[in-house]
Amino acid sequence: MPIYKIGLVSRDFLHGDGVVEFVAEVEGLTFYDACQRHANAKADFREGFDPSSMICRGQRLVSLDHYAREKLKAPL
Repeated sequence: MPIYKIGLVSRDFLHGDGVVEFVAEVEGLTFYDACQRHANAKADFREGFDPSSMICRGQRLVSLDHYAREKLKAPL
């Protein structure tokens, strides 16, 4: 099963500088599944986690691997 690096960004990471906060590395079938597994294991994360919008404590959840790939793409 793949391991996902879960992070929070303060703004849309594709269009802004967004502050990134590392949350955890979690196994999952998909990024969504990894977030659900982390929510099941950690009460403090679960309390702020909204699975329908993929937001936690007012910040968007992102895969940090995906975030890094998008940030490293050359501008058009």
